[in-house]
Amino acid sequence: MRNVSSFTMADQSMATIFSVAAATSSSSLECTTGLSLLESMVSYLRKEAVLADEKAKRLRKQAAEIAKEFGITDESQKLYEMDPAELPPLDEKGMPKYKGKKRGPKPKARKRKVKAGRQKRKHTGYTLFMQETYPKAKIENPDLPPKALISIMAKLWRNLAAGGKREWKERAETVNSDDTKDDSDWLCSVQTF
Repeated sequence: MRNVSSFTMADQSMATIFSVAAATSSSSLECTTGLSLLESMVSYLRKEAVLADEKAKRLRKQAAEIAKEFGITDESQKLYEMDPAELPPLDEKGMPKYKGKKRGPKPKARKRKVKAGRQKRKHTGYTLFMQETYPKAKIENPDLPPKALISIMAKLWRNLAAGGKREWKERAETVNSDDTKDDSDWLCSVQTF
């Protein structure tokens, strides 16, 4: 078994009283019964210890009855006992607090499933513009990170005249029509097998 040092509200208030009593002279802190504050605190702690002993005896008795009823031996119980060094540290309330690595298996990264025979996403004027102008911009600005390059390219697209955008969109339509022909040929060849 491990020693759990948790404070209840009564224990915390007694600790506060003890600190006040230590700071103040004991003659000025007399209780109405004639006992000093420190003596009453010691009396309280002894009563709590007696109650804890009684509770421990009662729990041991219940455990023995259950073990006898279900045929649990001491040797089988030792299999389930843990070394106190293996147990996690406790917080101020006596609850285990976990620090460091999480226990258990790590989740696997999900892979995106691609359906066989699915249509490719169609190109837009913007995607064709990015595909053709991004490599040139990368060569001109090798020190810039990709995010900055993409924002520059987006500004160029935004500032492009309507006629320039129309040309890129027309090129995208022709590329898409060529891709659908290729895809339909591929699908026919797959279906014939």
